[in-house]
This record gives sequence, structure tokens and C-alpha cells, in this order.
Amino acid sequence: MIMGVVRNASLAFATLLLAAALLPSFADEVTWEKCKSTDVLSSRASKARSMKTYGWDLKATSLYLSHCNILHLDDVFSGLPKVKTIVLSNNNLQFVNPGVFIKVSGLSELDLSFNRLSTVPVFGQHGLFESMKKLSVNYNRISLLLNLKTFSSMQQLEELNLDNNVIRHIDADIFKPLVNLKTINLASNKISFIPEGMFQIQTLQNIYLNDNAIGYVSPNAFESKVKSLDLSANRLAYLPKDCVSKLTSDGSRLINLELASNPWQCACLLELLHDVKKLGVCDEYYKYVFDGEKPLCLAHEQTECSRPSDDEVLLSVELANDYITHTKPYPVCA
Repeated sequence: MIMGVVRNASLAFATLLLAAALLPSFADEVTWEKCKSTDVLSSRASKARSMKTYGWDLKATSLYLSHCNILHLDDVFSGLPKVKTIVLSNNNLQFVNPGVFIKVSGLSELDLSFNRLSTVPVFGQHGLFESMKKLSVNYNRISLLLNLKTFSSMQQLEELNLDNNVIRHIDADIFKPLVNLKTINLASNKISFIPEGMFQIQTLQNIYLNDNAIGYVSPNAFESKVKSLDLSANRLAYLPKDCVSKLTSDGSRLINLELASNPWQCACLLELLHDVKKLGVCDEYYKYVFDGEKPLCLAHEQTECSRPSDDEVLLSVELANDYITHTKPYPVCA
């Protein structure tokens, strides 16, 4: 029976790909459900293995293997020369050797979401995915993004999803090779600060940083062509002076700026929202403050926005990095 084979996740996964080569109806895509509905896995597995050695060519362009209880990947993609999309979401992958994708390096989309990965595979180590458009590694257990080779070969990547991990530290240069990136999602992590130049990518339009622990944003963290920036539900008491003005400095239009649920100093928030209103950013928050409809800031005795010195910022960032997992969140505004 099929379930007898599935119990051995690695063997079942390899057998699935080999057996799929026998089914001409799979010309466009291969799915776990299609293969389960046949007797190929149980009665023709040995024949499939021998046929693979004779150069069977699977014509599929998409491979969907979600909810298959896959534990690890071996050399199983060599029979998929035309595949452009591989979906491996909702499995039990804890580690992926990037080398398993060498035979399918022409992918345009790879989905590794909802697994148990603690690191992003270092795809650049093998020069992989030069034509990839979308990479999803969200809903995993990733805590660090430090290896500069991770995305180094993905010059065509347009969308990167890393939300809902436990990311605490990111090297400021790790995204620099992504010269065509349009959307990056880092929401729902444990990021505590945004360093200089992290998002200085000319093509980048949408940045999602909500639901982190961000307490500091560098004055030059973002490129001025950003259209949507979500900083809601963090630990921000202030932003760099003229932050909104810099985001529109070359005539670009910042369309959406999310600021809610941060412990803003009132003077800093008023300054920020004054710029939002003056520059015509499509933002609704300023009306709550100016019309008195909803409190969005913490009272502060100073009438001007008080920003700490560089030394104070560096100290607070260092403390945040060391103790972020042990400290309680700042109270969010009502």
C-alpha cells in the first residue's frame, strides 16, 4: 500500500519523482495527490528506478510536494530538466543542502515555507538560481542571516519572503546582490534594529517589517523609491529626522506608511505625521492625532523630538541584540 511507502519519507520522495516519469499525463505539473492515486509507488517503483538510469526525461514544469512529511532531500531533481516551480511547503525539512538543486538551477520559484529550517540554504555557494523570481522561506526557525553568499547569485529575484521566523541578526550587506528585488517580507521576526544601507536597493518598492522588536532605524537604511513601508507593532519611539522626506527625495511617491502600535514619543510622532501630511503620503494615522480620535503616542515632557546620541544608540542596539529573547516587549499604543 502507498502508506507503507510514505512512512519512509526520504524513500517515498525519491520514488515519487522517479515514478512520475512514467506518467505522460503529468506534462505540466506533478503533485503528490496525482502520484498517490496510482499504483506506481507500490508496484512499479523498481522499474521506475531502472528507467531513470536510462535517461527518462520528465516534461513537468511544476512540482508540488506539500504536506508529504519529507524529512530531507537527496539527489532527486536530476530528472526534471524543464521544471520552473518547486513547492516543498508544509513538510518537516530541518536542513537543505543547496547542492540538491544544481540540476534545477533554472527555477523561477522555490517555496520552502512551513518547514523546520534553522538556516537559509547558501544558494550562492553553488551559483544557483540566477533566473529565480520568487523565493519563500517563511514560517521556519531561521534566526540568523549572516552568510553573504546566501543570495549572491540571485540577481533576478523580485520577491523574498522570510516572515514568521525568529530572525534576530541580519548582515547589512546580505541583500545587496538582489539588484532587481521589488518586495521583501521580514514581518513577525525578532529584528531589533535596521542598520545603514540594509535596504538600499534601487528597485525595492515594498518592505514589510511589522511585528518585530525594532527600536532603531538608521537614517540611510532605505532607498528613496520605496512605495510601501510597514513598521507597525515594533518598539519605535522615534524615526530619524526627515525620514519621510528622504523617502520622497527624488520625486518618488511613498504610497503607504504603517506606523501603528509603537511606543512613540508624542513630539516625535507629531513631527513624523506632519511630514506625512505635508508630503501627501497616503496614510490615515495623522488624522487620529490631529483630530484627537485615538491616542497613538506615549506622553513625554519635551516639546521637541528627543533622539539619543550615536553612542547611546549603539549601546541600546548592543543590549537589544544580547537580550532580545529575554526581555519583555515594550507596551504598544492603544
